[in-house]
Amino acid sequence: MKICDIHTHVLPCVDDGAASMEQALQMLRNAVASNVQYLILTPHCNRPDQQTAPHLQAVYESFCRKAEAIPVRLALGAEVHVTPELPELLRRGAFPTLNGSRYLLTEFPFRWQAADFLPMLEKICSLGYTPVIAHPERYTALMEAPQLVYDWLELGCHVQLTAGSVVGKYGSKVQKCARFLLKNGLACCVASDAHGVESRNNNLLEVESYLSLYYSHRCAQALLWDNPMRIFQNETF
Repeated sequence: MKICDIHTHVLPCVDDGAASMEQALQMLRNAVASNVQYLILTPHCNRPDQQTAPHLQAVYESFCRKAEAIPVRLALGAEVHVTPELPELLRRGAFPTLNGSRYLLTEFPFRWQAADFLPMLEKICSLGYTPVIAHPERYTALMEAPQLVYDWLELGCHVQLTAGSVVGKYGSKVQKCARFLLKNGLACCVASDAHGVESRNNNLLEVESYLSLYYSHRCAQALLWDNPMRIFQNETF
């Protein structure tokens, strides 16, 4: 099965992902070995070690030149951390969206209260962005009340699960939440959120097999290829 991975920390030396050019290139080789054909580089943004869009663009262009021999289509994005200042920063175009699309990979603080999510999502949507909410199955509020996601989806947001969560690598509570989202058809896509070569890597063959076995091959294809490609190509759902 072809795979499009929309959440990775492969871009070297910009966050807590790939710590060197060689490590980043090896992560790309590993992705290709997992049948990844399209991959979006999404370094952390809007954190204390905040990266700026011009700086990321320069690093991205340099990395693409180094990676020319590896058969994977690369694009730039960002995993944008939510803070009170985020709406104003988005007005300024401070952060890359996913491959220049309307889709913004959005990471919330893991311990936010349930009531805090919807007002911020409404602000982001009002600015013309479509939030793709990164790994919500790991948020305390959603683990306690997974039905919260229905309100997010009604706004037009999408949900991205992390492969490790689906197969149980982040514990039973996280996996239970991921299963709720999968069982009820609430997840848009599954991505690696890869940070390295060994732990938190970008081998997606395991989650492809898991989804095919416990849900269906059609489900696996939708979550790993069809829907991520819609995001990559800035298509509507």
